Amino acid sequence: MRQRGYTLASYRGERVYCRNEAITGSNLESRVCMTARQIAAQERAGQDLLNQARPAGCPPKTSGELCN
Repeated sequence: MRQRGYTLASYRGERVYCRNEAITGSNLESRVCMTARQIAAQERAGQDLLNQARPAGCPPKTSGELCN
């Protein structure tokens, strides 16, 4: 986890990993802490989104357009 920028911390007796993440649309950062299981689930969800099957040459649908 440290290679991904996380630092080890303890929250309510549970081991969590924390890092600072930029808030979208702002110059501010927020400290985000998650368990290893939550981080793994978030990474899997991101990979699943990227790996969704789409017909070749068909971009994601925008504003109701169909791929011909």
